[in-house]
Amino acid sequence: ENKVGVKFIASATLQRILSEKILIKPEVYFITQQGVTETVVGANLVFGMTDVKLYGGLWTRIGRDIMPTLGLEYNNFTMIFSYDINVSKQRIASNYQGGFEFSLVKRFCYSSRKSTKREPCKFLEF
Repeated sequence: ENKVGVKFIASATLQRILSEKILIKPEVYFITQQGVTETVVGANLVFGMTDVKLYGGLWTRIGRDIMPTLGLEYNNFTMIFSYDINVSKQRIASNYQGGFEFSLVKRFCYSSRKSTKREPCKFLEF
């Protein structure tokens, strides 16, 4: 049988405004499935300018990869590019090759008030 076990994911995020235009978002993810665990820790700095926000960060898949990130947020869409740099013992087998990743996130917003005017949702405005 080809059954995929249940995957458990726990995450935590903190957002802290550092200045009028900069915030930091440290995060941690813990993932486990069929006895295999993975922990991802990192942070993005978010630079706010009018309607556009720029992201830059550094993440690690503990014991396996280091992942620098760059991104852009506009109108409830966030695009993040990253590159996995293999730092595990398998780096020789992978010929020190990493891999590019791209994430596209669309944030959907809900407002209980009745309004005919559509505005982008404000999760954390700075």
